[in-house]
Amino acid sequence: MWQGKEYSNQPFFQAVSIPLHIGVVVFVLLSGYFTIKLKPSGFVKLLGIFIIYCLPEVIYSVATSKNMLHTIRSLMFFSNSHFWFVKTYLYLFLVSPMINLWLKNATERQRWYMVAVFAFVACYMAITKGDASMSNGKNLTNFIYFYLVGNQLHYYRDRWMNIKTSTLVLCYILFNVVIFGTEYYMYGNIVGRLVKSLSFPYHSPLILVGAIMFFMIIGKQHIQSRFINYVAASSLAIYLIHGSRPYLPELHGVVCGYLQNVTGNNITLFGSYIVYTLMVIAACVCLDKCLTPVWNIINYAGKKLQDKIVIV
Repeated sequence: MWQGKEYSNQPFFQAVSIPLHIGVVVFVLLSGYFTIKLKPSGFVKLLGIFIIYCLPEVIYSVATSKNMLHTIRSLMFFSNSHFWFVKTYLYLFLVSPMINLWLKNATERQRWYMVAVFAFVACYMAITKGDASMSNGKNLTNFIYFYLVGNQLHYYRDRWMNIKTSTLVLCYILFNVVIFGTEYYMYGNIVGRLVKSLSFPYHSPLILVGAIMFFMIIGKQHIQSRFINYVAASSLAIYLIHGSRPYLPELHGVVCGYLQNVTGNNITLFGSYIVYTLMVIAACVCLDKCLTPVWNIINYAGKKLQDKIVIV
């Protein structure tokens, strides 16, 4: 194991991780904004991609299993998978038709009431540790909350679209500078811990505020890029591949440990992490594109199933 200077444990990396933690929240906000269209083809595609990318991990787990119980658990990989996001998003995917039906008929007051209810359960109860099931925000309740907020952004689109982009960007920068600065300079004391708890976990209110501002900034742009769409199509693959156990997480640890040893300061190390991250993303995208024939077969099967099944 590499014995580095452990820059990653220092205040700088704890602070910089906060504004970079909004990816999941933005993704679910997007889902609520455009609303999920539950179709058998989409369900088969999501599940098929998950199964294919989990196969190496399942095979390794079965091969190294020491008893029958462990083998059974390994084969039941979906319920025992460490990929919490895929499982939770699939739950949201399945209940989305009922949520969309309610949103279609709800009044403005009913919409705000439901947002407030889910904010109380998913955010307040989690922060105060009043409900252990809400811990960390990695649950269906919190995803429904984000979904509802995302739909509210669509509902009030005409209002926030009139806000100047420069104003949004300035607010977003100042917001993150304050959080970063507070966490960096107050690291380890009660203020730093409070800021971290209110801005980093997925149930925290400040991570949602940051995600909403980022969403509005991007939403006001008219970006048309084949390259971005090409890479974005492999976003799920990037998530599944880079975290595939047991070897890849160990590889990331070795590389990060090596970079800690050869870099002289946090800024250089952070830049090295970015370069390594881009390399990992490129490798994941290439692998995903190589599997295009497999995805075509899964898409074909999904469309065939869709012709026979009707979902509300």
